[in-house]
Parts: sequence; structure tokens; C-alpha cells
Amino acid sequence: MLNKGVDGKYSEAILRCRPIEWNGLTLFPIEVCQYEQFQTARDGLMLSQQTLPAKYISMRYLQALYAWDYDSMNAEGKKSGVFGRCINFLVLALRLPTAEDQTVPIRLFIDPENPHVLKSIEIQQGNSVAQITPKDFNALRPLLAEQNGLELPNAEHNAELEEAEREITAANAADLAIDFEDLLYSVSKETGAGMDTLLEWPI
Repeated sequence: MLNKGVDGKYSEAILRCRPIEWNGLTLFPIEVCQYEQFQTARDGLMLSQQTLPAKYISMRYLQALYAWDYDSMNAEGKKSGVFGRCINFLVLALRLPTAEDQTVPIRLFIDPENPHVLKSIEIQQGNSVAQITPKDFNALRPLLAEQNGLELPNAEHNAELEEAEREITAANAADLAIDFEDLLYSVSKETGAGMDTLLEWPI
């Protein structure tokens, strides 16, 4: 079942783990070798907007995360970090540079009259440069989730009820410590694929 908002024309590419062309950019499935970065960055994509303070709920998703970070920095001296994780997810999906000694080719454009408002982000991927507005990101977010096997929270559901259901499920589940290397070993043993090969598989 596709995440709500994903165009059916992408279905075959998603099913076959192929790159997707979107507004001049190429989106790639995130690979197993980036599992740890993926685990951190996914929080920025998967946050239920209904769990944010009321003033952010009516905003577009990317704007809400940016504004929450901006307000947190001004009020508490530190960012929530969720906006940065969301951008990191995009970096992984676009296979942009992530090394500390490389500059990530992303620029933020802020409303000069209201620094609380994010107008767009500009991304350079190879020779392609694209502007993504918060409105654009509302269309991109479900595609990023679908391409990487994630199911976005349903904005129409009651956030408190969903949280209670998750707590009940976790309480009833057996404790299970999942080690990434053990997981890779198990998949390697089951499939016969070598570790180097597994690291190139899509998550």
C-alpha cells in the first residue's frame, strides 16, 4: 500500500529499488551501509506533526520543523534537531556528500522580513540545481518514505491514541536487542550474499 500522496507512476521503480527522477533531482533508495545515519535521520521524516505544539500543526511539514527549531534556539539556546535530521534524510536519499571535510550543497532561503519563515531550500546534485519549497516537500515526503520502506503517520489519527497504542504494543512485546552486525550476519547466512554485497542493498 502506497503512502498517501505517492503518485502511482513511481510504483514500479519503488518495487524494483530503482532511482526516481523528481523535479530535476534523482532520489536513490538509501543503502544498508548508511543504516546508522538512516536510523537517526528518519526521525526527521517520520515525526507526527500532531505531536508538535498547536501553533505548528497548521503549517506545512518542513516549515513546521524549521519554525520549531528557530523558536527552540531563541527560547532555550538549542535547536530541537528534527529539522536537521529531515535535511539529513534528504542528503542520504540524494547521495550528496556527507564527509566532514565536504560542504553539503544545500542552502536555506529565509524570509528576510520574518526569519521564522523558511521560503525554500536549494539543492545542488551534480549539475542539477533545484528549489524545494515547503509545499514541494509535502509532495516529496511520502515519496521518500515509500522508497525506503517507511510508513508515515496518518495526520488524521489522534496522536495521543497512537502513542498509547505504541506503548501497549511495546509493553506486550518480548525484549529484543537488535544488533546491526548480527542482523547483517543473519541475512548473509540466509541469502548466501556476502557482507560487501549486503552493504549495497537498499534498506
